[in-house]
Amino acid sequence: MICGTRALKNARRIQSAAPNVIPAKEPVEGFASLVPLSTLQRFDLMSEAELAAHPDLLAAHRSLCAADLEKARVSSPLFHGTLYFVRMIWFQEANGAQIAVSVGDINIAIQYSTLAVKSISGYAAQYGPNHVDVSQTIITAGFAVTSGVYNDDAVQGWVNQILHDNKLNPSSSCIVMLNPEGQMVNTDAINGVLGYHGKANCPYIFVNGVSSNWDVADTFTPQIPDHYAIRLSHEIAEMVVDPDASSNPEVCDPCGPNCGRVWRAYFDTPSGSPVPVLIKATQDHPPSFPYTFFINAIVQPAHAGDCPASEAACAYAPPGESTNEPRVVLYDRSAGEGDIYGFDSEGKINLVTTNTGWRTSWDLMAAGRFIGNNQKQIVLYDRSAGQADVVGFDGSGRTNLDNTNSGWRTSWNSMIGGDFIGNGRSQILLYDRPAGQADLVGFDNNGKTNLDVTASGWRGSWDTLVAGNFIGNGRQQALLYDRNGGAGAIIGFDNHGKVNLDPTTEGWRTSWDIIVVGDFVGNGKDQILLYDRSAGQADVVGFDAHGKVNLDTTNSGWRTSWNLITAGKLVGNGRSQIVLYDRAAGHADVVGFNSAGLEVNLDTANDGWLTEWDVMLSGQFLRNGRDQILLYDRAGGQIDIVGFDNSGKLNHDLVNFGVRTTWIDLAAL
Repeated sequence: MICGTRALKNARRIQSAAPNVIPAKEPVEGFASLVPLSTLQRFDLMSEAELAAHPDLLAAHRSLCAADLEKARVSSPLFHGTLYFVRMIWFQEANGAQIAVSVGDINIAIQYSTLAVKSISGYAAQYGPNHVDVSQTIITAGFAVTSGVYNDDAVQGWVNQILHDNKLNPSSSCIVMLNPEGQMVNTDAINGVLGYHGKANCPYIFVNGVSSNWDVADTFTPQIPDHYAIRLSHEIAEMVVDPDASSNPEVCDPCGPNCGRVWRAYFDTPSGSPVPVLIKATQDHPPSFPYTFFINAIVQPAHAGDCPASEAACAYAPPGESTNEPRVVLYDRSAGEGDIYGFDSEGKINLVTTNTGWRTSWDLMAAGRFIGNNQKQIVLYDRSAGQADVVGFDGSGRTNLDNTNSGWRTSWNSMIGGDFIGNGRSQILLYDRPAGQADLVGFDNNGKTNLDVTASGWRGSWDTLVAGNFIGNGRQQALLYDRNGGAGAIIGFDNHGKVNLDPTTEGWRTSWDIIVVGDFVGNGKDQILLYDRSAGQADVVGFDAHGKVNLDTTNSGWRTSWNLITAGKLVGNGRSQIVLYDRAAGHADVVGFNSAGLEVNLDTANDGWLTEWDVMLSGQFLRNGRDQILLYDRAGGQIDIVGFDNSGKLNHDLVNFGVRTTWIDLAAL
């Protein structure tokens, strides 16, 4: 019971290097009629001693071996496109009989694949950006065959014909063929070969299906342990990573069945989760627990050359994209849960990990690189308990650090994160309004407090705290705004957390409603944008190296109905812009500024937005070198990833439906 892709790859490569062994036209009996299947399966791994008795194969091996030295190296892009399932109707020339997999079974395969590709894409993201959709429409195609026998050359011709007849895009299509095993014979998929994937004018997948009346769970029976799911998921995963069927690794083989007993990843589809959730990866089949579907496990990149790979390399949750890329943590206080959501390069959710057993009493949350491992963690503060936890997550979004720090005040009102002391990691700044005090707190590699410096004599009237590199010294400072007092202050800290900068600017408006931070004027440091709703005005304010205001530009004529504002490098010009959202009007503007802080170089309107968005935050969710925004509709249970072109016009808008309606706090990781 094996995947035939490696054998087919090797046959095609021998064909290119040694046409005297395998001619350009494949015999109808298949490649295995020219070179033993056992040799084709292992040709890329065979030693020269093993091939010594076959000088033509040895010569071909020597000319090709350089390309196979790095088994785990990904040298070509992964798949971005749609799977199209084709109901092949074969007409036997001998007797005119028609043979095909039933429409019902193909529809089940489509339902199964629609679920499975979400998990497969999450695993494949370890190898590179990818995107997989499944067409819900069956394509029908009919071809005549002689005596029910054909080979891969015939399959490639059919793929090209289907592609042409249905006007499909070769660069974003993959044709999936399900063969009724035992009724039709592909001579390149016999002797235990379950299926393979290849490349004609577009990628294609060929799978031998067994029996009929399939279900999404591919339910085990003693007579037929596997009908279709293990082989279909195996080929989908390997096609996604290697759509050209050439140089990229075969990512399922090390986890079976080619290299031994197969590892299966069993998933559930819980209510409220838009992507499946891993229950367990195991070699047991059937498992001892209920499940919705399973897939062939996908090996971790570092072990793509192992045969077999270890349990640790096969039995793990889908990691989604690299953990250096932004993900989102969402806190549900009522449920006591913290969810990690990740997104693929198209903005689709491809990672959902629920961490249960969280307190229902966390009041404040801040994200940052607190423990120095180049990953982001969160700090959660429980006011009533006087405690704070530093919580970290592994590549799968599961909690791998949760360190409680006790004995904290029960009166902290505000908490922000930033690299305030210039040590390459984040600290938190806590502000106690009634006491007029602030603490700067840092953490060691295990999340334990190793810095706690109190600053006294602060005003008891600061309303807003934000962090940014306002003075351009390579670290962050805190900006504090006192609405009633009409004042703003820049607070900086030395290497030990002591305040070493505290200039206050008086005469500020008492009507600023929203403050956001960004490099709006493109000078390599941060400024603040302050929005006065009642006046319909916004100021861009910058600071000199001593924290004194050296830029204060007023922009007038703004709407008085903006509800949400966020900043990010949205249009790819190296500076920050803002997105303003007017809930009642269903409207958003992308606004940029010139070097003087004037809104003169960009103000692009985007209409037709929902009027229900509650939260808006920015991050590089599409991994294209610029920021996008994430919008969360609490009542509707929706998350939207929105991106913009160079002129600020919306050019990407992908809605993810069916998420929770009970998250109260979100942060980008």
